[in-house]
Amino acid sequence: ALHSGSAIVLSRQEAVDVFRKIDANQNGEISQIEYIKALRKDKTLARRLGLPSDIRQEDESRRVFQYMYGQMDTDESKSINLEEFVGYYTRKDGSDDIFNAPVPAIEDAPP
Repeated sequence: ALHSGSAIVLSRQEAVDVFRKIDANQNGEISQIEYIKALRKDKTLARRLGLPSDIRQEDESRRVFQYMYGQMDTDESKSINLEEFVGYYTRKDGSDDIFNAPVPAIEDAPP
């Protein structure tokens, strides 16, 4: 994982793997609770994602977490899907190559 400024950049495959690890109930969405639990359980993961591993209601860590979560949750659904997560962690500053990458969309599957 490369650091670009304070932003952490993962490869698409890394981002997908991390997403699957965090998505505890495997429903394809990460809730804030799932995310916080995963960070608590796995300090290496937290470091890889540039987040505090112990997020507490009453201190700065919660604000940092909620800000990042809000940045990822582009459709404001209060949960993060795979594309939002991958999009957030694979973005390269100033380049839009992630938008040109072929992304298999689940909803495009024939009925």
